[in-house]
Amino acid sequence: MYHEIRPAGDIPEMGCLIDVRQYYRDTLPRALFVVVDEFIRQMRWLADNEYHCLSLAGIKQLYLHGEPLPERSVLLSFDDLYQSVQDFAYPVLAELEMRASGFVVGDWVFPAARSRSHKFSRTLSWPELRNMSDVFEYANHSAALHTRDESGTALEQADRETVLNDTRRAGTGVDHPDVYAYPFGKYGEQCPEWLAESGISLAFTTCPGYNSHKTDPLKLHRYPILCDTSFDDFRIQLGDIEDDKS
Repeated sequence: MYHEIRPAGDIPEMGCLIDVRQYYRDTLPRALFVVVDEFIRQMRWLADNEYHCLSLAGIKQLYLHGEPLPERSVLLSFDDLYQSVQDFAYPVLAELEMRASGFVVGDWVFPAARSRSHKFSRTLSWPELRNMSDVFEYANHSAALHTRDESGTALEQADRETVLNDTRRAGTGVDHPDVYAYPFGKYGEQCPEWLAESGISLAFTTCPGYNSHKTDPLKLHRYPILCDTSFDDFRIQLGDIEDDKS
């Protein structure tokens, strides 16, 4: 799981204010930025070691129809879809002929492209998302529930009707309206049940770990790749080397 991909000198120490279409202000923490050179190293290593980049359709086939996945399978996912994904991640993935999935917050996406600014973590526009469709497929990251306040996240506090209405509305414009990533990785106890009721077949958390055919498809794991994720940590998460600290 990735968020922002930026050059080393363009990662603010205290994080970055977000700029989104929805009337909502927050700060994307520094931890969620990854240096471009590290991202390139990670992707080239995956390519050199013949990892298979999964599509969401392939994951659905596993959980809905029991079809096995290829060896060395990995899902590359990007949350929120900030401008840096188009500027720095997309060219690398396109060059390496790799596929990725983007989880879109519907009410954060702008109708038209906006100017670039390193002062903000600014989301992309619908035309820009479509221009990356040779690499990216898009799924549901809520319509308007990617917010939080001192009481917690919107999804932790939402009732059934709010979750159902938001989830159905968020499906507009994405390739996989039935695939969901929990905003901030936090949700109320009944939320997976409500997502299933609204037609969601797969839902991704931010809890690290591997997924198998036994994993609850509404509580799938993802490894966050963070600013301080070393290359060895990256390989450990993929099971390539042993974790000496364990």
